[in-house]
Amino acid sequence: MLIPLQIIGVTLAIIGCLLNVYKKKSCWVVWLAANAVFIWVYILAGLHIAIFLQCVYIVINIWGWQKWSFEKQQ
Repeated sequence: MLIPLQIIGVTLAIIGCLLNVYKKKSCWVVWLAANAVFIWVYILAGLHIAIFLQCVYIVINIWGWQKWSFEKQQ
């Protein structure tokens, strides 16, 4: 169960990076999905500190998404 979830998470993270290269705001949503998948993986694996790290990434993703949204409106 962990390997398919990891493949999904990595694929989403790569897609998020590619969207970021093209400055697409949707990169933030894809990264949030990748973080959610990795939280699930780490819960199943019992890696609690890694769960905390993914939560930090989620906060940073939301912050970046809001910042990009605000800057695009000006």
